[in-house]
Amino acid sequence: MSRPAYLALAGVVIAVIAIALNFLVDGEKPVDGEPVVAGQSGSATSPSAPAAEKPDGVSTPTAAPPGQSAEDGPANKAVPIQPSFDVVRVNPQGDVVIAGRAAPNAEVTIRQGDTVLGTVRADDRGEWVFVPKTPLSPGSRELSLSARGAGGTIIASKRNVVVVVPEKGKD
Repeated sequence: MSRPAYLALAGVVIAVIAIALNFLVDGEKPVDGEPVVAGQSGSATSPSAPAAEKPDGVSTPTAAPPGQSAEDGPANKAVPIQPSFDVVRVNPQGDVVIAGRAAPNAEVTIRQGDTVLGTVRADDRGEWVFVPKTPLSPGSRELSLSARGAGGTIIASKRNVVVVVPEKGKD
């Protein structure tokens, strides 16, 4: 076997191991306040988190007591779906593709600190994709999400993503 064939085989083996580990580790809960580096994935919901109302009116998901489903709760309210990042891809030129999940038909807002990068509507399955019109400038930044559902409630993501755009090389 030639060297390129060995390298290709090694790449396939590594990819299979990574996929297997992803399925095994997928059930872990995120740590509050811990940013996610682009390329890592988190769960779309975190129903074990207690309800919390922040001063700006942003709330986090609630969970039903053990042995009781969210639909059987006090007011028969479903557990809100927390917005999450699924994919964040950035190339050396700063072009970005961001995709994730939220409540179906929710308005998802992508922010860099207090600056809104853009807003997009989730489809009927709760999936959304955002591609900014202009590339990001070089440097690092932390992106966060919030989603406004049909009832007007705003739910913030618990996990952020750190994106790094490299400095352009000098020619």
